[in-house]
Amino acid sequence: MISLKLKLLPDEEQKKLLDEMFWKWASICTRVGFGRADKEDLKPPKDAEGVWFSLTQLNQANTDINDLREAMKHQKHRLEYEKNRLEAQRDDTQDALKNPDRREISTKRKDLFRPKASVEKGFLKLKYHQERYWVRRLKEINKLIERKTKTLIKIEKGRIKFKATRITLHQGSFKIRFGDKPAFLIKALSGKNQIDAPFVVVPEQPICGSVVNSKKYLDEITTNFLAYSVNAMLFGLSRSEEMLLKAKRPEKIKKKEEKLAKKQSAFENKKKELQKLLGRELTQQEEAIIEETRNQFFQDFEVKITKQYSELLSKIANELKQKNDFLKVNKYPILLRKPLKKAKSKKINNLSPSEWKYYLQFGVKPLLKQKSRRKSRNVLGIDRGLKHLLAVTVLEPDKKTFVWNKLYPNPITGWKWRRRKLLRSLKRLKRRIKSQKHETIHENQTRKKLKSLQGRIDDLLHNISRKIVETAKEYDAVIVVEDLQSMRQHGRSKGNRLKTLNYALSLFDYANVMQLIKYKAGIEGIQIYDVKPAGTSQNCAYCLLAQRDSHEYKRSQENSKIGVCLNPNCQNHKKQIDADLNAARVIASCYALKINDSQPFGTRKRFKKRTTN
Repeated sequence: MISLKLKLLPDEEQKKLLDEMFWKWASICTRVGFGRADKEDLKPPKDAEGVWFSLTQLNQANTDINDLREAMKHQKHRLEYEKNRLEAQRDDTQDALKNPDRREISTKRKDLFRPKASVEKGFLKLKYHQERYWVRRLKEINKLIERKTKTLIKIEKGRIKFKATRITLHQGSFKIRFGDKPAFLIKALSGKNQIDAPFVVVPEQPICGSVVNSKKYLDEITTNFLAYSVNAMLFGLSRSEEMLLKAKRPEKIKKKEEKLAKKQSAFENKKKELQKLLGRELTQQEEAIIEETRNQFFQDFEVKITKQYSELLSKIANELKQKNDFLKVNKYPILLRKPLKKAKSKKINNLSPSEWKYYLQFGVKPLLKQKSRRKSRNVLGIDRGLKHLLAVTVLEPDKKTFVWNKLYPNPITGWKWRRRKLLRSLKRLKRRIKSQKHETIHENQTRKKLKSLQGRIDDLLHNISRKIVETAKEYDAVIVVEDLQSMRQHGRSKGNRLKTLNYALSLFDYANVMQLIKYKAGIEGIQIYDVKPAGTSQNCAYCLLAQRDSHEYKRSQENSKIGVCLNPNCQNHKKQIDADLNAARVIASCYALKINDSQPFGTRKRFKKRTTN
């Protein structure tokens, strides 16, 4: 299931009405959640004025309440975990303050220490501080524990308080129009109150570069949304019907047969409803495809998306996209709103209707045939490094040659070091100003100075990921990377070299660039695999590819970024090669030779180590 999120563009009057709707809905859900009101109490009176929800829309209150309760369960588990961690920190700190023997003293200053119990648990990054700091820290921890305990008590009592930011609309409470003037018609209110708001169906940025792919993706997901809605209208099952399909008791089986017989007899009405949506009669060929799918559905109670049925759904969806009439689709959308950036510092109660962005969200299950995966001849290997951001190579397995190599420079480390220095100097400056002039620099002022850095990093990663996918497409290659999820981002070993290595690698968010590559490769139908990292930095790529002894590859003593193969039979014997590039070649060779357990990217199972008490 994927999400289709459309931005609404209501005018000022519509924003005021939407604001009233959100607050009214939050009040209704809170009252129903507490058991203080039911549907009969909330139905609109005769000749009602103001905002009153229709009886159809009031049915959705329980849906929002159940969703919030489910979210509160997850929040409870997270809070319990955080509370346990804080309690452990409190006990360790108390232990260190009461017993001087339970302190690890700094080698540089005797008045600085840290709790020995925390160090024994593996928190080696914990800094040394004076006693007064740990006393203050203990008070902060106790306050946090108290706050989380209060929240947990509220959750256990089932106290539900809704925010005025979400409304789940009933399928009969709205209509949608695509065509020349896309608009969303909300009919969730009683009386004549309706909202006809336009929405955005194309990216707001100029259509160039990566925005072209965004527009293409939005078109595809919109077509899938309409195809999914048409399929749900013809063959959709309600929750009660899905439960009856699993029935085993005789009375339930009888009820299931009655419901299915009723559904089968009403199928002609469904076809008439589809014809009404299209504004035309179905052709004989279309009738035959629907009839064939119908027979299969009532036999297996599951729709099989055949090639013919997929093409028909795509054709109908594209027709509906061009229509300038409002359509009634078989979906339950969510109406959302978020504060504007300039209003994020305000409380929700103080925001005016014009200080919100309004969105419409649909859940969509893609039914139409996606871009088929390529059958690649070559292998594109990627390795991340320190000196270089990424090392990329293309291997032709048939010829056993590397036909393309590229080292992407790494400016991110320098940018982040500079950012950290700026943050440290800003903190010192804030403390000095506060002590001398008793004034505080607002946090937003410092944020503005550092805001541009993340944008530069995002642009760099987008450009690199785009170039890598274009290269894979050009050379007809599958993308292979090293599985580094198990590698520690922050070293906790006593070895300084490992600490420095892991710290430097943590300055570059490898997961971020891989998600970009995965997303862009998926659009082009390019497959991505990962291999286990064993030996990728200690083997010679040419020897491994020739299946010779590849363990005579050594790093240069003068420069560890350079590698040399000492095997006399190697074509690269005693020739210097960049270590990151060699690692990328080894990764590509591992996939080609089917070693190091290559698996589709993101599917590798993770096993937690058992802890013995």
